[in-house]
Amino acid sequence: MIIYILIYILLFLLSIHTYNRPCKVYLYLTGLFLILFAGLRGKNVSSDYSTYVEFFLDIKQQGELNLISLVEPSFIIISYLLPTVRAVMIVFALFAVSIKLYAINTMTPFVFFSITLLFSSFFLVQEMNQIRAAVATGILLLSIPSILDKKLFSFCVIIIVAMLFHYSAIVFFPLYFLSNSKIQRFYFLVIPAAYLLNLLGIGFLDILKHIHINFVESKLEAYNELYSMGMYTKINIYNPIVILRIAIIYTLMANSKQLSLKNRYFIVLMKSYVISITVLVLFSNLPVFSLRVSDIFGIVEILLIPFFFYIYKPKSLIVLFIFLFSSLILCIDLFYNKFLNPYTL
Repeated sequence: MIIYILIYILLFLLSIHTYNRPCKVYLYLTGLFLILFAGLRGKNVSSDYSTYVEFFLDIKQQGELNLISLVEPSFIIISYLLPTVRAVMIVFALFAVSIKLYAINTMTPFVFFSITLLFSSFFLVQEMNQIRAAVATGILLLSIPSILDKKLFSFCVIIIVAMLFHYSAIVFFPLYFLSNSKIQRFYFLVIPAAYLLNLLGIGFLDILKHIHINFVESKLEAYNELYSMGMYTKINIYNPIVILRIAIIYTLMANSKQLSLKNRYFIVLMKSYVISITVLVLFSNLPVFSLRVSDIFGIVEILLIPFFFYIYKPKSLIVLFIFLFSSLILCIDLFYNKFLNPYTL
């Protein structure tokens, strides 16, 4: 596990060195390294690798297009075009990393702090495991400017492309219709309301079960199967990480007027972050679905947390907070959730 920790430390030191003055050379080199690191990983590093090997062999040897209910068109097309599973992994890593780094560089001046936060959480879970979701969440980040500027056509195109990589990207569509002018009072109340509904035993899983859409039903079945196999444990919505994220949300929302002037994307990003926690709580009785959808909306966390630089001084305290937060997430993913095994080629 030492390799993951060393990369994290190097990225964090690079963050401090560049602060809000990102260097394109560093950005390109970092992107290239992360692409190769994820794309060239050995088959035993992550649990999902064997599943992709099975899909790849079915596509190559049998041409089973009925897999489209289980695996998205992008994986089928790319597998048809490429000769090996490793080549497929490299292409998905190329898409996921380059798209996310482009989005980060577009929407925040604190580029390497966001990359460090990305590596310590989403990269280890998505680029190293859930490769289709990794690309989809990156593409969804690209949709934020279209939401802000109310460009419906470009937003729809982006959502459709994201769905080619992961069907669950469709849940991002309603975000377009939310107001981007301010943080309404509703957003201060929705998380406590979600906890109240959870305490009352009112679940939203029954609603999903009555949505008779083929890929929705197949995904729910797949998620239930993964859960029954013990691949995901029950979500504790009162665990310290969730509570810390809620504290971050309310702190940022309390400074929304200042932050919306500092960064034009703040309002949309903030609403997405609130939805992320709300989904986690409301659908906590279906852990796989809850975590996947929460991650789709929660990817904005990597952009939002460095915004603390805008509202608090001295800078060193914010650097310390980001270090402690990202280190905690990294350690939980590596040593508690055990998403990855030791790195090999």
